[in-house]
Order: sequence, then C-alpha cells, then structure tokens
Amino acid sequence: MTTLKRRRPRLEDFTIAWICALPLEYAAAKQSLDDLYEELNEYTTGRIHNHEVVLICLPAGRIGTNAAAFAVARIVSTFPSVKAGLLVGIAGGVPSSKADIRLGDVIISQPEGQYGGVVQYDYGKTITNGFQERTGSLNSPPRILLTAVSKVKSDLSSFRKNISDRLATTNTVWPSPESDILFHSSYNHPQGHSTCFSCDTTMLVEREPRQDKHPLIFFGTIASGNQVIKDGITRDRISSELGGVLCYEMEAAGVMNELPCLVIRGICDYADSHKSKQFQPFAAAIAAACAREILSYVHATLPASQQLPSPDPSESSQSQIQSQDRLTTKEKQSFLAALKFDQIHARHSTIRLAHVKTCQWLPQSEKYQQWLNPNSFGEHHGFLWIKGKPGAGKSTLMKFAFGKAVRQLANATVISFFFNARGDDLEKSVSGMYRSLLFQLLEKIPDLLDVFGLVPKTVLHGEVVQWEMETLKSLFKSAVEKLQDRTLVCYIDALDECDENQIRDMLSFFEQLGDLAVSEGFRLLVCFSSRHYPHIAIGKGLELVLEDQEGHGEDIAAYVHAELRAGRNKQVQKIKQEIIARASGVFLWVVLVVQILNKEHDRGRVHALKKRLSEIPDGLHELLKDILTRDNNNMEDTLLCIQWILYARRPLTREELYFAIIGATETDPSLLEWDQNEITTEDMKRFILDSSKGLAELTRSKRPTVQFIHESVRDFLKDEGFRNLHANVGSVAPGPGNEALKKSCLNYVAIDLSPCVAIPDPLPVAKSEEAKHLREVITKRFPFFRRFPLAIGF
Repeated sequence: MTTLKRRRPRLEDFTIAWICALPLEYAAAKQSLDDLYEELNEYTTGRIHNHEVVLICLPAGRIGTNAAAFAVARIVSTFPSVKAGLLVGIAGGVPSSKADIRLGDVIISQPEGQYGGVVQYDYGKTITNGFQERTGSLNSPPRILLTAVSKVKSDLSSFRKNISDRLATTNTVWPSPESDILFHSSYNHPQGHSTCFSCDTTMLVEREPRQDKHPLIFFGTIASGNQVIKDGITRDRISSELGGVLCYEMEAAGVMNELPCLVIRGICDYADSHKSKQFQPFAAAIAAACAREILSYVHATLPASQQLPSPDPSESSQSQIQSQDRLTTKEKQSFLAALKFDQIHARHSTIRLAHVKTCQWLPQSEKYQQWLNPNSFGEHHGFLWIKGKPGAGKSTLMKFAFGKAVRQLANATVISFFFNARGDDLEKSVSGMYRSLLFQLLEKIPDLLDVFGLVPKTVLHGEVVQWEMETLKSLFKSAVEKLQDRTLVCYIDALDECDENQIRDMLSFFEQLGDLAVSEGFRLLVCFSSRHYPHIAIGKGLELVLEDQEGHGEDIAAYVHAELRAGRNKQVQKIKQEIIARASGVFLWVVLVVQILNKEHDRGRVHALKKRLSEIPDGLHELLKDILTRDNNNMEDTLLCIQWILYARRPLTREELYFAIIGATETDPSLLEWDQNEITTEDMKRFILDSSKGLAELTRSKRPTVQFIHESVRDFLKDEGFRNLHANVGSVAPGPGNEALKKSCLNYVAIDLSPCVAIPDPLPVAKSEEAKHLREVITKRFPFFRRFPLAIGF
C-alpha cells in the first residue's frame, strides 16, 4: 500500500520513467510504488526501492508508436535527469517450438542478433516478391538496465519467487490454466461469437501441462508496430521473417529512440483472432511486479538534492585544498555542489517542446551529419553554428537536438546551456554557462572530479565558494583534456542573449579548445545558436541558416495545418497557405497568428477569419504592436505588468507580480493580503496572462518567476513598442517608466499592517529571532514585501 509523501523531490531528482499505454497497466504501475509523491493528470511521481520514478500513461484512445513517442518526449523534457525507461504492460504472445509461451508469462526485451531488443515490423521498404526489408534501427535498452537483466537471469529462481510473493500482496489471482487455450494458427475465430465456447476443439494445439506453478520469463526480441496483430498466420509469418520474436505490442518502436527503455510485457493473448480480455488484468499486474523487482537489481543514482553534502569543517580547511592528491571525496562533492545554482535548468524547462513531427529534418541535414562525422572533424574543429531570425524557433530546435543527442549518442556525454536574457544574472552570463556545463560534465563523468585539485584557495571565502572566470575556464579546459577517447557534445543556445564582449571571449576560448582537440585527438563537438547579429565569426566551423532550410519551412506548414482549428474547406486552405507564405521563416509570428485566428474561430466568427488575417501585419514587431494596442481592456493592469517585467532588477515570482500590480491602485491592506483560500496560484497565473495579453509566461522552476514569452518581446518594448501602449506613456528609458512602479512601492510603504499582523511595541532588534519571525509572517501574507527593498533601481 502506498502512502502519500508530502515532501516530494525536485524534477531533476527523478531518474527512471515508467511508461504505460492502458489504464489497467497504469493502475498496476501505481500499485508498485513504495511512496506516492504526486498524482497529476499527465503523470504520477513516487519511489520504488531507492529510485525516484515518474509514471506516465498515454491519453485515452491514443495508442501506437507516435503517441508513445510524443508522451515520452514530454517526460524527458520535464524531467531532465531521466535517462532510462521501463515500458510496461500487456502484449500478444508468439508461441513456437523454441519458446513455449503461455498466457501470464512475461517477455523482457534483450538484444539478440541484428536487433537491439525491439524491432518495428511495419516499417521498411518492399523488395522482390512483396517481402519487406526493415530499414532504420532502434536503440538497445540502457546499459544499466541490461546489467540488471544479467543479474536477474543469474538469479532467476529467486526473482520469480519474489514476483509471486509480490502478486500475493496485491491479491492478484492467476486465472485457471484450463482457460489458457491455443488454436492452430490457420483456424480463425467464428464471427459473431464473443467467446471461444463455439470454437472447434479439434483445432486446439496439444501442449503438455506445466509442472511449474509460476509463470515463466522469456528474454529476447519484441515486435512493435501500429497495427493490432490478431491473425495467427500473420503472427507466425512476421515472426519468421524477423528471425523469431516473442510477442507483439504497439508502443516500443516509438519510444526506444526517444528514451532507451527495457520493455516488459505480460502475455494476455496469442495475437490471433481468439483474443480475450480475461488474462489482461493478470498480465498487467505480473509485468508491473516484474518491472518493480528489476529495479531492485539496479544501482540507484542518488537524487541531486542528496548528492552534494556540505563539507565537514574538520576536513575542508584551506590547508587540505592545496593539491589534487589531498582532496577528499566530500570536498570534491562540495565543490561540485558549489557550481550549481537555482535556475540552472530553468530556461531549458521553459522552452516549448517541438511540435509533433517537426525538427526531424535537422539530424538528417547535410551540415549536421558532417558535424557528427569523425572524418570531418579536422575541417570544422567540432563547431556547428545555427543562425536564424528572431523568433525563428532556434531554441526549440536546440532543445530538440539536445534531447535527441542525449538519447541517441550512447557513447557520448551530452551537455547544454540555454542563455536567458530575461533571467537571473547567471542565466545570461558566460560565468553561469561555464558553471552549468562543468556541473553537468563532472556529474556525468565522476572520475573527472579530480580537476578540483586545481582550484586555488582564493575562491574560498569561509565555507562559500566564489567562482572566478579564469578558474572556471581552467577547470573546463582541464576536464576536457582528460576526456581521452570519450566524446563531449555541447549545445549552447542564444548567444545573442548574453553580453557581446563576454561571448567574444568565450568563442575565442572554445576555438582554442577546438584546436587542442584536433592536435591531441579527443572529440569536442559544440553546437551554437544565435541570431544573425551581432556579427561574430569563428575561424573554422559549419554554419546552418535556419530560414534557408527546406525542412524549417515544412515545419511551419505542418504546424499551421495541425493547429489552426478552422475546418478543411477551400477558404480555410487559402488562409493556411497565406499564413505559411507570410511567415518569412519566423515561427513565433506563426504561433501568435494561429492563436489569434483560433480565438476568432472559437467565438464563432469563422466568416471573419480572412478579414482578421488581412488586418494582421507582417513582421514580428508589427504583430506584437497589434496584440498590445488592439483594445484598451484593463490597459492600466497591462501597463503595470509590462513595466514590472521590463524594469524589475530581478525576475518577480507570480505572487510578487500579482500584488505589485494590485498595489498600484489599492491601499486597503485586506486587498493586498494573500488569502490562499480566496486567491489561488492558478488565479494569479490567469491574471498575469490576461494583463500581459498573452506575452508573459511562468518559468518551470521550484519558485516560478514571470518572464516574457520570447526575448523578441523585450526587444520590441525597449525599441519602440512601449510608447504605443498608451497615449500617456512616453519614452521607455528608465525613469519615466519607473514612476508607476515607484507609486506601487510607495503604496506598500503606506500600508498599515496592524489590522492584519500583530506588530510588537517596541519593534524587535533587526537581527533577533523575533524580528526574523515577524518578517516571515509579513512576507507570507504580503508577498510583494519579499523583494520590496530591491524591487527596482530608481
């Protein structure tokens, strides 16, 4: 029985994804949890043994390889530390002379022959005599899970007993063996009959009764495809063509190249016309019990929140941090912890997932293939630079490429950094980039932690590490030099969202690393992305211009056809074609236009779509101006919202921004006090979305902050857009724009808190525990006070 654990780990602490296709499989998965953390619509999180696990079930009615691929892509994007998966559920068995598979048995994927454990039987090209030649390949299960499978096979008797014991605790009953009947493959089930009572018993395959009371476990190849196999002859024919498979299912082929998985299937039928649902509950339960037991053989990676203990003062004196040989493991982990910062994954998490079936052209493009080709390394020194217009979709493409590389470049270490001009200082500085890249690299390859022996004592200020730029560069260079025969792949996005001088210095440093890689023989691959300006060049490298790529134009067309909800008549097709033609390669323009037209459609104004499209200007800045000035609804809130996001010295949380806007016009403390029973965080989110006219969003971090949906919005407002918001607003230069913000702050200063908070008289000393408690009470009930002293720079 699982228990609700109130304090759940962070997103980056989860390392295992458990994927199901059907509700009964999902129910069995949830029963396998030792602790239940959180149960949401999209996924469930919990603990199994020492593993932090996220469970996901495909949406109702959505099965098959494409649905599975999309669901897994969302999981690996949301949970950055998930590197291995379990695909668990039911399947149709393929009994043969080599494998006496019965209902209730379990199949576990395992590389065999030319296949990595899973083969897609309905993907290939037709050759002579109608036969299909399978093209492409699927990844094998991750090494950590294959190692666990080896341990299971060496301890199979105990493993099976533990599964049976687990099933007993969940009151799962094995259906009667008498109900397990197998017909010859040529005999089809009579039409119009829901059971096999009318089937010809002379067509049954005679099988010896099993002496073993427990289901058997088989290891080998699983066939996967988008068709339900329910014909015995087809079942056997495909299996024969593939060299012998153990079962058929419908999700693994879509998952394996997105997230390497171990596939575990309980056999519920024989993939013939005599299909029955009688064994499905048991098959789902035993597959889940098997998956749970396999995790007990997997060495648990400690959650990030537990990996980095603070150094023991007795062990971390400056005298000990003088040479590489004298660093203790705890000191190395403490230095690693000091590299990390709160928003290290924030920008990556906020970037929207690529729309289904978009971005697939990039890995197949000539420049990208050349970049990955070891034989071309001496020509480009490992550099690929993707350039594009503002809003073209570069960050989404980089997120896609990074995720794809993590899952497919099995022999490489893949790391990334996404600059964010709207974020905290470390999110938009080269210092933050080096810290993030170093943290990822050293966490993934622990034997490189010895480089911390090079850290000078000057970085230590008591127990606090204050990183200097040259120290970070030296550490990164030393770590890269120690790669030996390993490959390091870096994705660095949005160079234009960092100070130009910092970027020039960083590129010069990476060029030196590229030269070193060529001369020393190690492989460092770096993919940059940026706008076309500022114009900065590197000596060697490949360049890919996004708007020149045919695949990018096809992505825009695919998005419009999929997302514009306006029917399929000729008029709508013309509208779609006009959007595509006017896009000029700017994906953000397309997304905003589709949202506008969908809103018109949802209001029943289908007839007005063409007219509304004609009113929408070309160009991203012109469109942003249209969005902000089309109506004056709640314009005062919009002005305040835009100004706070634009001028705040640090990003505001949703609570701070909500009450900052309210505080500009209200002085009644009761209206500025946060009563969580009356105002939820969802209420605040909707208010901010409405006030910003859809141009602001929340980051996906532990404490979500508010930012513009794209750096182009900030550019537009700073350039000319803000003065168009309201006739009374002039220049956007700091000063006049901050007057309204100053008024908000002064309103807060004038609040009489005494009706809401018990203020002691006299006031406690500032550094006392009583004063600390008073501040906590006030900031909890009046969130804007959290950052009030540092809210803006007047």
